Amino acid sequence: MGNAQNPDGARFAEVQMNIRCKQAGLSLARMFGLIAMARRSCGALPRILAYHGAESALDPLLNYDGFHVPADAFRKQMEHLARYYRVVPLGDIVNAAVKGSSVPPLSVALTFDDGYRNNVEVVAPILESFGFPATFFVTTGFIDGTSRPWWDLLRAIVVRTGVSSLAWGGTAYSLVSQADRVCAVIAIEAQCRGMKAADREAALNALASTSGVDVCEVGPPIMTWIDVRALLKRGFDVGPHTVTHISLGVEGPEAVARELAESAVQLSSQTGVTPRLCSYPYGGAVDVPAGVESQLGALGFAGAVTSTEGLVLPGCDVFRLPRLNVTGKHVGAVFESLVSGFTAWVK
Repeated sequence: MGNAQNPDGARFAEVQMNIRCKQAGLSLARMFGLIAMARRSCGALPRILAYHGAESALDPLLNYDGFHVPADAFRKQMEHLARYYRVVPLGDIVNAAVKGSSVPPLSVALTFDDGYRNNVEVVAPILESFGFPATFFVTTGFIDGTSRPWWDLLRAIVVRTGVSSLAWGGTAYSLVSQADRVCAVIAIEAQCRGMKAADREAALNALASTSGVDVCEVGPPIMTWIDVRALLKRGFDVGPHTVTHISLGVEGPEAVARELAESAVQLSSQTGVTPRLCSYPYGGAVDVPAGVESQLGALGFAGAVTSTEGLVLPGCDVFRLPRLNVTGKHVGAVFESLVSGFTAWVK
């Protein structure tokens, strides 16, 4: 086993400084009208925003990356959309892409992955105050309690444990400082994403057993089926996000077929609605296997969203739609730059 890693504090501080410099630079871009120029230039290209939740009471270490957007920041993001964009149902963008037609200029669709209860308690009321439609993609195994978000378990273990280091993959990660804990979470999460679900679960259970952390309840609460049906009654759309949040590109074809079919059946049986759109877990290029389009088509789906960054270009594959991934770090000019298309310009 390797020595305990103690990430260089100067390096961590450098990352934070780079973030602040980016925020300052984008504020200048906004001041000089560059973001407004990008918004107009990319006006014909639909945007699909990807969120996970909005929450204000989370431990800042557990939510170090802004995975759940603070409620006040989320409202400000919606205020910006209301001022400059037209928020439309995701289905409108998919239908236009299928037909080769267009949606109104500056169209934006809102999506929320995983199925956190704060989507019902925090997100939905804010959306309703603006009259915004949205699509909520739920992981059906999370909803019925047969599985849970592994990343919430990992974060709880690393952040709450009282030990000074934890072993993972032959390396002992130092947990002396808060920066150490964040760096350990980042490193272990990156490895977990590429693992088969069964291997990851076994490894995390082993990690939990050495951490001394009570892992019975970790992370923000998940919706119930009552919550899912309530979202539909309130006029929102709901789609599946697989059963157990596997990477479809990592697991075998039998697991892929089962997860896609069972999540659609579970959602339909619980809500009476036949889903037409779905979201791939993780959603990177390696997480969306070849041939998945025909599988989804056979199940009656009309389209699917990835987590590949980008605006929706003409002629795009409706089963591999890109999105713009939004976190709590996207505040002010950073959010405005992302949605406008300016961020893509300067990459």
